[in-house]
Amino acid sequence: MAIRAKAVLGAAAMAGAMAFAGTAQAAYFVNAVASLGAEQDGGIQSNGPTSASASVAGGSSQASVDLSTGKAKAYVGFYGPDSPGGDFGSAGAVFGDTVTFTGATTATFNFAIEGIIDSDAIQAGNTSTLQLFGVGAIRVFQAGSGATANNFFNHAGALVSKTWTYELRNPAEATYEEIYHLLSGTLDVSPGASYDIFTSFSVGIAMNGQPVFASMDFLNTATYGIETADGSAFGSASGALVGSTPIPGGVPEPGTWALMIGGFGLAGAGLRRRRGALLA
Repeated sequence: MAIRAKAVLGAAAMAGAMAFAGTAQAAYFVNAVASLGAEQDGGIQSNGPTSASASVAGGSSQASVDLSTGKAKAYVGFYGPDSPGGDFGSAGAVFGDTVTFTGATTATFNFAIEGIIDSDAIQAGNTSTLQLFGVGAIRVFQAGSGATANNFFNHAGALVSKTWTYELRNPAEATYEEIYHLLSGTLDVSPGASYDIFTSFSVGIAMNGQPVFASMDFLNTATYGIETADGSAFGSASGALVGSTPIPGGVPEPGTWALMIGGFGLAGAGLRRRRGALLA
């Protein structure tokens, strides 16, 4: 009898797959993407809207992002048998902006990740791999450093580079886990200095035919913020970034933003079940 081959992708590989093979020149952008099987919704919006949302399959996969609150929300949850041909789901939110500091001496960039992971135990005797994974990241570059979609994760010019990864594979028992993780990095900054910031959060589930329910609920949310040591102000190109004011005199020279969520198609292709015979 043909057995479902195990489709496995580690969180680190997922992060690499999320580097989109294209670029979007923008002073700021928002992007929310949701997918479940063949259903997909969302996409990048540059130099215009400061919030975005996406949802498919009645909310089984959904994401939203809002510059004004710094919130990036993502949710995936479904029952395997209810999703024939669509047993891979993912959701993610990403935004980028340019910030300029006024009088600050240090600045701390924070991204607080909070959510709940819930999964049934895998079915006894089923050799398919049930996998839940998540990736959150903040990156900060000197404005115009040359960070692109192809080198975002390993670009040498990153001044702040923090990544959270999560992976749960084949839980033998029902799992309920509350997640709280803070990504944080501090820089010495000078008045008038500009920086390109990137923030991304994504979750996914590869069901691989397991007849169970699993969910990654991060609607409670991941929240971005910037703190200055002396309470000095900072402006943003969007004029909407949480805690910021519009940058006087127009938009500073923009960098090239990384579209981290575009690679969901690649990640999905890698996680979709591949048929083949496995040794017991």
